[in-house]
Amino acid sequence: MAYSRTRRDAPWLRVVGRLGPEVSTERARAETAALASQLRAENPSANRGRSLQVVPLDRWRTADMRQLLLMLSLAAGLAFLVAVANAAGLMMTDSLKRQPELAIRQALGAGPAQLLRVVLVRSVLWSLPGAVLGYVFGVATLAFVRWGASAGTESLGTVPVGPVVIAAGLGLTLLGGLATGAVAAWTLRHRDLVQSLHEAGLAVSTGRRRRRATLVLVAAQVAVATGLAIGSALLVRSMWNVAQADRGFDLDRGLVVQVRLPRSHYPRAAEQATYYQQALARVRALPGVLSAGVSASPPLTNTTVMLSGSLKVESPSGDSTLNRMLGQFVTAGYFEAAGLRLIKGRFFSEQDEQSAAPNIVVDEAFCRAHLKGADPLAYALHLGRDRLAIVGVVGDVRQDTERQSARAVQYQNRGVAYMLFRRFNGSPTWSFMVVRASVNPATLGEATVRELMAVDHLACLDDPRTFAQLFAARIAERQRILGLLGSLAAIVLVLTALSMAAALAQFVAVHERDLAIRLAVGATRRHVVLLTSRAVASALGLGLALGAFGGLALARTLESQLYQVEPTDATTIMGTMVLLLALAGAAAAGPVWRASRIDPTTTLRAL
Repeated sequence: MAYSRTRRDAPWLRVVGRLGPEVSTERARAETAALASQLRAENPSANRGRSLQVVPLDRWRTADMRQLLLMLSLAAGLAFLVAVANAAGLMMTDSLKRQPELAIRQALGAGPAQLLRVVLVRSVLWSLPGAVLGYVFGVATLAFVRWGASAGTESLGTVPVGPVVIAAGLGLTLLGGLATGAVAAWTLRHRDLVQSLHEAGLAVSTGRRRRRATLVLVAAQVAVATGLAIGSALLVRSMWNVAQADRGFDLDRGLVVQVRLPRSHYPRAAEQATYYQQALARVRALPGVLSAGVSASPPLTNTTVMLSGSLKVESPSGDSTLNRMLGQFVTAGYFEAAGLRLIKGRFFSEQDEQSAAPNIVVDEAFCRAHLKGADPLAYALHLGRDRLAIVGVVGDVRQDTERQSARAVQYQNRGVAYMLFRRFNGSPTWSFMVVRASVNPATLGEATVRELMAVDHLACLDDPRTFAQLFAARIAERQRILGLLGSLAAIVLVLTALSMAAALAQFVAVHERDLAIRLAVGATRRHVVLLTSRAVASALGLGLALGAFGGLALARTLESQLYQVEPTDATTIMGTMVLLLALAGAAAAGPVWRASRIDPTTTLRAL
């Protein structure tokens, strides 16, 4: 690309360099900041407000995915916390069940350190199978990410599962095992194990402390699962909103073909204008084509045009000056082909391309930023010697769907020659043919290319792609991450269900003698079911209430990572709580049914 050394209006250019072996990124940033200050001092009019940024190459290549990867990391962290919390609950349940055994060990001379070692070793050994399953899941996840990765994220799928990764996973496994064992050991810290042994040998009702401890454990598990599930649900909802965000253009019927004309055969603007006029006429004549137009940077093509210099806004209340803004150079028919919404005024017409007074169309973001609610059709822009009258307003176009607000854009039309050479003099002559079809646009790709080549066989054309294909490639990583988030949410729910089922089964086992005695003295099985259900419901209700407050607190910390969903979104929170309530009910169904099937004769005979 040949650019004049004196040209000052190409801020979109990027420089790729390699730092020396002893040069840090911070040092490079400091030196470029000093250089930027020097350039602003030398050319204050051209460089006012401009700066130089040094960004590592891998960070720049994954910039569009960084927020989504952070969401995935947060969700993975939440899943890990849920797994640890549920494992701790299982270990606490196991410790309560093993109180008589530990009491015998204590009576035979085992000290606190020995009892602690027994609990911790058991916890760590239980966690090792989970490490193996985690390794398998990690390898499968990397394969899933690697599948169909784009140029910006293919390196994410090539991370080797080597000794460092395995060591880190093993370290987390041991840490989780020790943490769950420590929690289980804490439940025994202040208990009189001898008294527990005495209670275990009684042919009467078991101690209330064990039953209460089991119900408190269930409530704690439900609370932790509810809080973390609310956070995960908000992240999943945010990801879904990113994928479904309004983009401002129609994906259904659009087709895009990039065209590059050889400079040697098209040295002047008039010759290029002739090519595009003939090409548009041939493409518009194709059966199934509703409209066609040319643009320098249509949506989803990763191209941006930045206008610089003095842009004066002429209005009835006085003029104002803009430094830089996004611009689009388009022909008549482009807005219709891209499916942009007309808000006010009109689109460009063929007469605008032949007019000596060029017109422009602006978007809603431009009106909000610069016109402050006034009638945009009463305004005009001055770009150099040109006066550009505003003739229409179109809807905002969001090329980056995770961007909260659209960027102000103005569309210029002064013929194809103006579009190509007014701001791109000396650069390759490229543009995009945009076609809107009444049929499946993919079926018109071959015919469109044939007509473009018929005008000049030396034209260099990219493969035709529909807007839907471009968008699918753009959000492919988001869809995979959304799938991973869904998988993590499913794992969290399964772990919670298993943990609650184990804790409730232990509650019924501890309560079995009480229930058998009640049945022996005349209680009905319906009474037993109601008694057990009431105790379980109280624990579940307490856990859901505490989890809701915890989930709201967690959601506040995730607010900066949410897109188009509030941390207090009632639909997401209530839906999550209803789902967890149904899950808890399913987990409690088995233990409650077991309580209703207790045989008092067999149970009391075993005392």
